[in-house]
Amino acid sequence: MGDFNEALWQFEHLPVRQRGEGQMLAFRELIQNCDLHDLGFSGVPFTYDNHREGRNNVRVRVDRALADDSWRDIFSESQVVHLTSPCSDHCPVQIKFSSEPQRSTRSKCLHYEICWERDAQSTAVIEETWKEVGDKQDLGKISSALGRVMGALRLWSRTKFKNIGRELEKARKNLARLQASNSDRTELRRATDHMNELLYREEMLWLQCSRISWLKEGDRNTKFFHSRSVWRAKKNRISKLRDSSGTIQREMLEGTNDIAIVLIPKTQQSIELKEFHPISLCNVLYKIVSKCLVNRLRPVLDDLISPNQSAFVPGRLITDNALLAFECFHYIQKSKRPDTAACAYKLDLSKAYDRVDWRFLEKEKVMQGSLSPVHVCRRAPGISHLMFADDTLLFFKANNDQARVTKEVLHDYALGTGQLINPAKCSMLFSSATPAEVQNSISNTLQLTNVSFENKYLGFPTPEGRLSKGKFQSLQERIWKRIMMWGENFLLAGGKEIMLKAVIQAMSVYVMGVFKLPDSVCDDLNRLSRNFWWGAEKARQEEDFLSWHPDRLGLFSVRSAYHLALSLNEMASSSSSSDENLRKTWDCLWKSKVPQKVKIHAWKAASNTLPTMENKKKRNLEASEICKIQPPVPWTKPQLGWMKLNIDGSFDASLNQGGIGAILRNNAGSVIFSACGFIERCSSALEAELLACKEGIIMALQWTLLPICIETDSLEAVNLNQSANNVRSELAHLIREIGELISGNREITIKKMLRCQNTVSHFLANRGRTVSRSEFWPDNTCNLITHLVCEDSLID
Repeated sequence: MGDFNEALWQFEHLPVRQRGEGQMLAFRELIQNCDLHDLGFSGVPFTYDNHREGRNNVRVRVDRALADDSWRDIFSESQVVHLTSPCSDHCPVQIKFSSEPQRSTRSKCLHYEICWERDAQSTAVIEETWKEVGDKQDLGKISSALGRVMGALRLWSRTKFKNIGRELEKARKNLARLQASNSDRTELRRATDHMNELLYREEMLWLQCSRISWLKEGDRNTKFFHSRSVWRAKKNRISKLRDSSGTIQREMLEGTNDIAIVLIPKTQQSIELKEFHPISLCNVLYKIVSKCLVNRLRPVLDDLISPNQSAFVPGRLITDNALLAFECFHYIQKSKRPDTAACAYKLDLSKAYDRVDWRFLEKEKVMQGSLSPVHVCRRAPGISHLMFADDTLLFFKANNDQARVTKEVLHDYALGTGQLINPAKCSMLFSSATPAEVQNSISNTLQLTNVSFENKYLGFPTPEGRLSKGKFQSLQERIWKRIMMWGENFLLAGGKEIMLKAVIQAMSVYVMGVFKLPDSVCDDLNRLSRNFWWGAEKARQEEDFLSWHPDRLGLFSVRSAYHLALSLNEMASSSSSSDENLRKTWDCLWKSKVPQKVKIHAWKAASNTLPTMENKKKRNLEASEICKIQPPVPWTKPQLGWMKLNIDGSFDASLNQGGIGAILRNNAGSVIFSACGFIERCSSALEAELLACKEGIIMALQWTLLPICIETDSLEAVNLNQSANNVRSELAHLIREIGELISGNREITIKKMLRCQNTVSHFLANRGRTVSRSEFWPDNTCNLITHLVCEDSLID
């Protein structure tokens, strides 16, 4: 968090003069390379103000807080607030790590869990409960039957589907216990299948919570789904509301945000009621009935709906409205005669969907004829209004008389429908030929406060002359935020491909249906997609380019280009049949019904593009094609005349129990003894390591008179024993006892070794903890560790 001295987007820079696009692009790429995310803010939209007047005033957001996904998961309730200060030109930035405590009195909603379908009994529960209700002759009984089915499923799930997190932890411990005790392969396979089933159910659970529809489960994307669902819940949480009188309500009124009505924020920091969309959530019964009605009406929709309706009917597009509006805007902007100049009036309706008085529909009130429509050319039809849901455009001649007529019509419209016109958000587009006096009089008549026209219509940028790159910056921002929100590190190649095709490319298709994007915008969009696919670091490498081969003197000439083209033509003609077979092979691969990651891996393997050492050497990424994976470091025999004691401790934090393991071998690798023990009460893994060291030394002193070399994989235990005089911990008594055993007449040393060199004692320690008993085997009589001892001898 701090002053980065740069903005991310042009809209964060409020002065008239635009900021350098190259610097902001470099800043965005830096954030993406570091895998950081902007934490957002609440308060004033800028953090720097030079406090100058007029065009010299500069206000920009240069202070911000950035964090990675790990930090956001830990502090999921954090909030960034822009404070105000009268002493500095920078706003103080405050981070709240926890939000205000919320008192929720709502009962938990019952949701259908898709993971229930993994159990075959779920279908039987639904059928039995549905039959118990009996005949269902009306919608009330159907609704009651659905409620009883949901209640039966909830009771059934309490026994069949317990808390997945706790069940998964139990399965993980059970599998570890079976592996440590060298159990039967059938039992191990059964435990592994059970754990895989729980992992799949956990992934399905977080998939349903994240509301992600473009990526399917089954590819171990649990962490990705969990991250998205946490941030989705944080974004949709409503902490307070401000009513029309300015009073802050921190507790939701009953029925405001329950299962039937949900408030969707319009802006990043929504606080007033008018800044939320009230969305009614329909229950299952309503959806079934409405679907039946739609299916019956679909064949006759084209005859029932007026031809002026440009959407929601097959064959009609929302872009038709946008094309008509932009043609009218172009005509208004290019008009040169004041007597024929027209204007466009963009209306803003407050709560358009919940203020309709249906009695108005019985009356006949037509706006046509009250206004002078716009004719973009001689034979063009006149256009006086364009309406799409709550987006309304009015076109009329630019004079005060027409403005008064418009005001009267809108007044009657508001009285008849119950909809309210919000003059503070309405805007007007004038022609440059319209005199300033006429513009001011029209604005005063209609009570306009916005001096500029709306910059968007139906999601498209409003054209103003030749469309430049800056007009499409909102599209780039949306795609960039979506990429940063999902994060490239959470998805495999298959998930990235699906997101690029289903989400990223689809976002630009809507705008490209009306406008031809500038080449610079296309390059930026390709760069964003490329960075997401390859990773920010790899995508910065130089792109491939086509070059002609020079002649033998190293010079480019027409002759060398001709010979190259001739050779390429011969290669193409000779390989036409093989290309057809290859194309069929690729079609068979991409159409196969396997996970996307399997297809991509098979494609890389078939095209020899896997990152093997051989391929890396060909691309000068490695100096040698030999694999650098080193074999495990072997256990080493003690020197002649010495004994080696390997010890290890095991600890279970959930049960506060532990185990110890020890094995003593001579310089030939022969086993003198092996032992395991159970610790009923153990506070930490370090205590288990120290107890294993103590008990191992006691047994070794009784079984040999030679010097002893003690090896353990705990560096902390080795350091504590080497500085026994300065230890002031709760385990100091164990360290003193070990020091007394070592300081006797026998030469004893303790040193650190790797975990892979300590497999035998590690197995014995886990066995002592899992079987809950102590065992001792003299010589090589323990059959449980025979294969491990042989492996150590063979490697050595």
